[in-house]
Amino acid sequence: MSYRSRFKESSAAEAYQDLYDGGDLYAGVLWAFERELLAELSADLRNQLGRIEYLDFAAGTGRIVTFMAEHVDAATGIEISPSMLEIARGRAQKATLICRDITEENAEIEGKYDLITAFRFFLNAESGLRRAAMRALASRLRDERSLLVFNNHGNPWSHKAVAYPYYAARAALDSGFSAQNYMTDRDVRTLVADAGLRMVKSVGYGLVSSKLSRLMGFERAYRAERLLARTPASAFGVSRLYVVARAP
Repeated sequence: MSYRSRFKESSAAEAYQDLYDGGDLYAGVLWAFERELLAELSADLRNQLGRIEYLDFAAGTGRIVTFMAEHVDAATGIEISPSMLEIARGRAQKATLICRDITEENAEIEGKYDLITAFRFFLNAESGLRRAAMRALASRLRDERSLLVFNNHGNPWSHKAVAYPYYAARAALDSGFSAQNYMTDRDVRTLVADAGLRMVKSVGYGLVSSKLSRLMGFERAYRAERLLARTPASAFGVSRLYVVARAP
Protein backbone atom coordinates (compact mmCIF):
# COMPACT_ATOMS: atom_id res chain seq x y z
CA MET A 1 0.00 0.00 0.00
CA SER A 2 1.29 3.43 -0.93
CA TYR A 3 1.67 5.85 1.95
CA ARG A 4 -0.78 8.07 0.09
CA SER A 5 -3.54 5.58 0.99
CA ARG A 6 -2.57 4.61 4.53
CA PHE A 7 -4.97 6.96 6.34
CA LYS A 8 -7.85 6.81 3.89
CA GLU A 9 -10.14 5.09 6.40
CA SER A 10 -11.44 7.05 9.37
CA SER A 11 -10.40 4.25 11.74
CA ALA A 12 -6.75 4.71 10.72
CA ALA A 13 -6.97 8.47 11.27
CA GLU A 14 -8.54 7.98 14.70
CA ALA A 15 -5.85 5.45 15.69
CA TYR A 16 -3.16 7.94 14.65
CA GLN A 17 -4.75 10.66 16.75
CA ASP A 18 -5.03 8.36 19.77
CA LEU A 19 -1.34 7.52 19.59
CA TYR A 20 0.17 10.96 19.02
CA ASP A 21 -2.41 13.17 20.71
CA GLY A 22 -3.35 10.77 23.47
CA GLY A 23 -1.62 9.63 26.60
CA ASP A 24 1.47 7.94 25.17
CA LEU A 25 4.23 9.28 27.41
CA TYR A 26 7.12 8.72 24.99
CA ALA A 27 5.30 10.48 22.14
CA GLY A 28 4.55 13.31 24.55
CA VAL A 29 8.21 13.72 25.50
CA LEU A 30 9.31 13.90 21.86
CA TRP A 31 6.51 16.31 20.97
CA ALA A 32 7.43 18.61 23.85
CA PHE A 33 11.02 18.68 22.61
CA GLU A 34 9.88 19.33 19.03
CA ARG A 35 7.57 22.14 20.14
CA GLU A 36 10.48 23.88 21.84
CA LEU A 37 12.63 23.64 18.71
CA LEU A 38 9.82 24.89 16.45
CA ALA A 39 9.07 27.84 18.72
CA GLU A 40 12.75 28.85 18.71
CA LEU A 41 12.99 28.57 14.92
CA SER A 42 9.82 30.63 14.47
CA ALA A 43 11.12 33.36 16.78
CA ASP A 44 14.45 33.53 14.94
CA LEU A 45 12.71 33.68 11.57
CA ARG A 46 10.35 36.42 12.75
CA ASN A 47 13.34 38.52 13.80
CA GLN A 48 14.62 38.26 10.23
CA LEU A 49 11.40 38.59 8.25
CA GLY A 50 8.85 40.32 10.45
CA ARG A 51 5.99 38.27 8.97
CA ILE A 52 5.77 34.48 8.59
CA GLU A 53 3.51 32.64 6.17
CA TYR A 54 3.58 28.97 7.10
CA LEU A 55 2.68 25.58 5.60
CA ASP A 56 2.40 22.23 7.34
CA PHE A 57 2.64 19.41 4.78
CA ALA A 58 1.02 16.05 5.54
CA ALA A 59 -0.82 17.89 8.29
CA GLY A 60 -2.60 14.76 9.52
CA THR A 61 -4.93 15.41 12.43
CA GLY A 62 -3.66 18.98 12.82
CA ARG A 63 -1.36 18.61 15.80
CA ILE A 64 1.53 20.63 14.39
CA VAL A 65 -0.40 23.24 12.40
CA THR A 66 -2.54 23.98 15.46
CA PHE A 67 0.56 24.66 17.54
CA MET A 68 2.34 26.63 14.83
CA ALA A 69 -0.68 28.83 14.11
CA GLU A 70 0.10 30.58 17.40
CA HIS A 71 3.62 31.45 16.22
CA VAL A 72 3.02 32.65 12.65
CA ASP A 73 0.88 35.21 10.83
CA ALA A 74 -0.85 32.88 8.37
CA ALA A 75 -1.01 29.09 8.67
CA THR A 76 -1.96 26.52 6.02
CA GLY A 77 -2.19 22.76 6.37
CA ILE A 78 -2.18 20.37 3.40
CA GLU A 79 -3.23 16.75 3.80
CA ILE A 80 -4.24 14.09 1.28
CA SER A 81 -6.56 12.14 3.62
CA PRO A 82 -10.09 13.53 4.07
CA SER A 83 -10.40 11.43 7.25
CA MET A 84 -7.36 13.11 8.77
CA LEU A 85 -8.55 16.58 7.78
CA GLU A 86 -11.96 15.96 9.28
CA ILE A 87 -10.27 15.59 12.66
CA ALA A 88 -7.91 18.51 12.01
CA ARG A 89 -10.76 20.90 11.24
CA GLY A 90 -12.08 20.45 14.76
CA ARG A 91 -8.90 21.83 16.30
CA ALA A 92 -6.93 23.89 13.76
CA GLN A 93 -9.43 26.73 13.59
CA LYS A 94 -6.76 29.38 12.97
CA ALA A 95 -5.42 27.59 9.89
CA THR A 96 -6.55 27.16 6.30
CA LEU A 97 -6.79 23.42 5.59
CA ILE A 98 -6.54 21.99 2.08
CA CYS A 99 -7.15 18.41 0.93
CA ARG A 100 -4.76 17.91 -1.98
CA ASP A 101 -1.92 15.77 -3.33
CA ILE A 102 0.87 18.23 -4.11
CA THR A 103 3.21 15.41 -5.18
CA GLU A 104 1.35 14.80 -8.44
CA GLU A 105 3.17 15.86 -11.59
CA ASN A 106 2.28 19.43 -12.59
CA ALA A 107 0.32 19.96 -9.35
CA GLU A 108 -0.69 23.58 -8.83
CA ILE A 109 1.51 25.56 -6.44
CA GLU A 110 -1.09 27.12 -4.17
CA GLY A 111 1.29 29.51 -2.43
CA LYS A 112 4.79 30.46 -1.33
CA TYR A 113 5.85 30.18 2.30
CA ASP A 114 8.51 31.44 4.68
CA LEU A 115 8.37 28.32 6.84
CA ILE A 116 7.29 24.77 5.98
CA THR A 117 7.13 21.73 8.24
CA ALA A 118 6.76 18.05 7.35
CA PHE A 119 6.75 15.68 10.32
CA ARG A 120 6.52 11.88 10.35
CA PHE A 121 6.28 11.74 6.56
CA PHE A 122 9.58 11.10 4.81
CA LEU A 123 10.55 7.97 6.72
CA ASN A 124 7.16 6.33 6.08
CA ALA A 125 6.85 7.29 2.40
CA GLU A 126 8.23 5.12 -0.38
CA SER A 127 11.35 6.45 -2.13
CA GLY A 128 9.61 7.89 -5.20
CA LEU A 129 7.06 9.69 -3.04
CA ARG A 130 9.84 11.05 -0.84
CA ARG A 131 11.58 12.65 -3.81
CA ALA A 132 8.35 14.05 -5.24
CA ALA A 133 7.36 15.55 -1.88
CA MET A 134 10.75 17.13 -1.22
CA ARG A 135 10.77 18.74 -4.66
CA ALA A 136 7.19 19.96 -4.24
CA LEU A 137 8.03 21.55 -0.90
CA ALA A 138 11.22 23.11 -2.27
CA SER A 139 9.15 24.79 -4.98
CA ARG A 140 6.97 26.38 -2.30
CA LEU A 141 9.78 28.10 -0.39
CA ARG A 142 9.48 31.84 -0.97
CA ASP A 143 13.19 32.67 -1.20
CA GLU A 144 16.65 31.78 0.11
CA ARG A 145 15.73 32.86 3.66
CA SER A 146 12.73 30.52 3.83
CA LEU A 147 13.09 27.30 5.81
CA LEU A 148 11.82 23.73 5.46
CA VAL A 149 11.82 21.75 8.72
CA PHE A 150 11.25 18.00 8.75
CA ASN A 151 12.16 14.99 10.85
CA ASN A 152 13.43 11.46 10.43
CA HIS A 153 12.23 9.23 13.26
CA GLY A 154 14.05 6.12 12.06
CA ASN A 155 17.78 6.68 12.59
CA PRO A 156 19.40 3.21 12.26
CA TRP A 157 22.36 4.32 14.41
CA SER A 158 20.19 4.38 17.53
CA HIS A 159 18.72 1.90 19.98
CA LYS A 160 16.44 0.84 17.09
CA ALA A 161 19.40 -1.08 15.70
CA VAL A 162 19.03 -3.62 18.51
CA ALA A 163 15.58 -4.62 17.28
CA TYR A 164 16.46 -4.66 13.57
CA PRO A 165 17.36 -8.39 13.27
CA TYR A 166 14.08 -9.38 14.95
CA TYR A 167 11.90 -7.18 12.74
CA ALA A 168 13.76 -8.15 9.57
CA ALA A 169 13.43 -11.86 10.32
CA ARG A 170 9.76 -11.60 11.21
CA ALA A 171 9.00 -9.62 8.05
CA ALA A 172 10.75 -12.29 5.97
CA LEU A 173 8.59 -15.03 7.52
CA ASP A 174 5.30 -13.16 7.69
CA SER A 175 4.17 -11.24 4.58
CA GLY A 176 1.54 -9.43 6.64
CA PHE A 177 4.10 -7.98 9.05
CA SER A 178 5.65 -4.58 8.30
CA ALA A 179 9.28 -4.21 9.28
CA GLN A 180 10.47 -0.96 10.83
CA ASN A 181 11.65 1.73 8.42
CA TYR A 182 15.07 3.33 8.65
CA MET A 183 16.69 6.36 7.00
CA THR A 184 20.35 7.17 7.38
CA ASP A 185 21.69 10.69 7.59
CA ARG A 186 23.24 10.11 4.16
CA ASP A 187 19.83 9.14 2.75
CA VAL A 188 18.36 12.40 4.05
CA ARG A 189 21.18 14.56 2.73
CA THR A 190 20.93 12.93 -0.70
CA LEU A 191 17.17 13.60 -0.72
CA VAL A 192 17.74 17.24 0.23
CA ALA A 193 20.43 17.81 -2.41
CA ASP A 194 18.28 16.18 -5.11
CA ALA A 195 15.63 18.86 -4.50
CA GLY A 196 18.13 21.71 -4.83
CA LEU A 197 18.23 22.39 -1.11
CA ARG A 198 21.07 22.86 1.38
CA MET A 199 21.40 21.80 4.98
CA VAL A 200 21.17 24.63 7.52
CA LYS A 201 21.34 22.53 10.67
CA SER A 202 20.16 19.31 12.27
CA VAL A 203 19.40 18.22 15.82
CA GLY A 204 19.31 14.66 17.13
CA TYR A 205 16.96 13.53 19.90
CA GLY A 206 15.04 10.49 21.07
CA LEU A 207 17.85 8.91 23.09
CA VAL A 208 15.54 8.07 25.98
CA SER A 209 13.58 5.00 24.89
CA SER A 210 9.86 4.46 25.36
CA LYS A 211 10.38 1.98 28.20
CA LEU A 212 12.92 4.18 29.93
CA SER A 213 10.61 7.20 29.60
CA ARG A 214 7.87 5.34 31.45
CA LEU A 215 10.30 4.46 34.24
CA MET A 216 11.65 8.01 34.52
CA GLY A 217 8.37 9.88 34.16
CA PHE A 218 7.65 12.78 31.83
CA GLU A 219 9.63 15.58 33.49
CA ARG A 220 12.82 13.61 34.05
CA ALA A 221 12.68 12.06 30.57
CA TYR A 222 12.15 15.48 28.98
CA ARG A 223 15.03 17.05 30.90
CA ALA A 224 17.26 14.14 29.85
CA GLU A 225 16.33 14.63 26.18
CA ARG A 226 17.11 18.35 26.34
CA LEU A 227 20.48 17.68 27.96
CA LEU A 228 21.51 14.84 25.64
CA ALA A 229 20.54 16.83 22.53
CA ARG A 230 23.37 19.26 23.36
CA THR A 231 26.01 16.50 23.42
CA PRO A 232 27.71 14.33 20.74
CA ALA A 233 25.39 11.52 21.87
CA SER A 234 22.59 13.23 19.92
CA ALA A 235 23.93 11.53 16.77
CA PHE A 236 22.50 8.28 18.15
CA GLY A 237 18.99 9.52 18.82
CA VAL A 238 16.10 7.72 17.15
CA SER A 239 14.88 11.02 15.70
CA ARG A 240 16.60 13.86 13.92
CA LEU A 241 15.16 17.24 12.99
CA TYR A 242 16.52 18.87 9.82
CA VAL A 243 16.35 22.52 8.82
CA VAL A 244 17.02 23.14 5.11
CA ALA A 245 16.82 26.03 2.66
CA ARG A 246 17.30 26.71 -1.04
CA ALA A 247 20.82 26.13 -2.28
CA PRO A 248 22.54 29.31 -3.60
